[in-house]
Amino acid sequence: MHEIKHNIYDSFFTHLFSHKEYALQLYQALHKEDIDTTIDDIKIQTLENIFSNQMYNDFGMLVKDKLLIFVEAQSTWNPNIIYRCKYYANSTELRYIKENDISLFSFYPIHLPKCEFYCIYTGNRNNHPEVLKLSDVYFNGSPIDNDITVHMIYDSSNSDIIHQYIFLCVVLKEQFS
Repeated sequence: MHEIKHNIYDSFFTHLFSHKEYALQLYQALHKEDIDTTIDDIKIQTLENIFSNQMYNDFGMLVKDKLLIFVEAQSTWNPNIIYRCKYYANSTELRYIKENDISLFSFYPIHLPKCEFYCIYTGNRNNHPEVLKLSDVYFNGSPIDNDITVHMIYDSSNSDIIHQYIFLCVVLKEQFS
């Protein structure tokens, strides 16, 4: 029998959402109010780390050229996900600027997609918060100009793709513990 990868959850998550049909399901689970978005409105924007030691994220998508969604899957608690999300957003925005030939030196304001951050956490919930805010975690709640909010997802009440992923992680933990 082969040894199971130590990052099986991350590998599966990244592979699953690299397929646009599952990315659409994830978007629909996060934005139930939007029933008009189609698979053609989604562009995968995940930062990959193939040949270098640069940081990479679990999943990113651009929806209708207006919304950048970043989703991380975590099985251990780490409040530094906030800083990682900030890095992912900056890197993805720079790529977006280059790909769309946008000049940062224009006399007119440039328009970039709005960013949203989510973390699907499959570890023990304990007393972890519903949201992590940069200002709360690192600045004792003091207002800061560039605050970031990461919405923590511990489970989904529906049988959506988020619930299915979390359920798979629970089963895998039971099998390999």
